Amino acid sequence: MIDIHELSEEDIKLHYIGMENKGLTNTNDAAYQKLIDNITTLWGEAKSKAITAINTELLDANWQTGKYIVEYEQGGKQRAEYGKRLLVNLAKDLTARNRKGFNRTNLTYMRKLYLAFPKCGTLSHKLTWSHYYELLKCDNALEMQFYYKESIKICLGGYNKSVVRGTLPTLSAKA
Repeated sequence: MIDIHELSEEDIKLHYIGMENKGLTNTNDAAYQKLIDNITTLWGEAKSKAITAINTELLDANWQTGKYIVEYEQGGKQRAEYGKRLLVNLAKDLTARNRKGFNRTNLTYMRKLYLAFPKCGTLSHKLTWSHYYELLKCDNALEMQFYYKESIKICLGGYNKSVVRGTLPTLSAKA
């Protein structure tokens, strides 16, 4: 038996090159290349599905957070007076507990998301929170609905949020 500690680096390289040459794994073999392709495809699809699932859960959590805020503001009444102090306090307390993602601006947009889409089922999970964040900058509902539909078309075409943002050039300037 060979003690690996007694081998030089050159001996180790020669040993592994020799093993490769003995045909243990022929990396030029078509079947081996197919194996690599299959595993690569599997993991690419798994990552894509995981990202989609995460985006769905985060979008739903943002919508639910907006719902909780609006319901708290209303306190059982049909309509409520919007209190900015609530969002300042929530931002401070939620950030202390949960760290990132709960600044006043994000909470404002979570609230806007719920008000713009009062039924969670009407949200398109083709769009991410970043897409909605941009859409919620619209001044009126008709403008937002137009860009909402256009954004979904763009996302179905395989484009990312930067392309969607490019279709909303006036919105970024409004924020």
